[in-house]
Amino acid sequence: MTVLDEASIAAAVATAAGRGRLGGFIYAVSSIPLKPLARVTATDLIDAYRLNVVGTTVALKHAAPALKAASGSVDLFSSVAATQGLAGLRVK
Repeated sequence: MTVLDEASIAAAVATAAGRGRLGGFIYAVSSIPLKPLARVTATDLIDAYRLNVVGTTVALKHAAPALKAASGSVDLFSSVAATQGLAGLRVK
């Protein structure tokens, strides 16, 4: 499955839901530009947004009907970067 390809996401969800109830959905894909802020570009931010926000939303759009039917749950998480600062990513 390719997380930025909506057809791929739809097919993966259909396969999972077709095997029975879809009781849970985990999306653990994320990205941040790992470089000093002075070197971060608009393209870096747009790419991260597409993966982190658009990818998540599209995946949930396809999973929601099967999750609702099964009273399923959703787990969204990223990496250690969400709770721990990384050297070089601060504003000086």
